[in-house]
Amino acid sequence: MEIKVELEKQEKFEDIYRIYTVRGDLKEIFLRLWEENAVIEIHEENEASLMDDMIEDGEELFKRLIRELEQNEGLAQARLLVSSKGRISLIVKIGAYITWRILLDRKKVEVVEG
Repeated sequence: MEIKVELEKQEKFEDIYRIYTVRGDLKEIFLRLWEENAVIEIHEENEASLMDDMIEDGEELFKRLIRELEQNEGLAQARLLVSSKGRISLIVKIGAYITWRILLDRKKVEVVEG
């Protein structure tokens, strides 16, 4: 599956990471990633919540992400991180307090700059 991106910057931590801004409709992108089994792991960090949600089922978390994207249309920003070792992650910020981290299967995702 193709993800259209624009290069934002390159950073060096333990690895060299290329950080991209994701272009396009995030809800549609995530639905296609899920349908193509390109999501390996999904995790939510909600700084506004006083209790830590114990939902660990990937499908339930994915449904929650889609609901949050629908409810907060226009407030979500996504960055794609690609390490020099090939690891691909999506970081999605929704508003000021909610962050989603999604690890993608690099064999099923094609990063397209432009």
